Amino acid sequence: MRICFVGDSFVNSTGDPTGLGWAGRMCCEAMQRGYDITYYNLFLI
Repeated sequence: MRICFVGDSFVNSTGDPTGLGWAGRMCCEAMQRGYDITYYNLFLI
């Protein structure tokens, strides 16, 4: 499954020391539960 997140700096993980942001954290949790996910953080300017 491919998921695209479109948003601002919160989606893009600006300032997050792990570089994941909320979208990355959510997808990492889903992958640990066995879901096959590819996710893309798309940043709007």
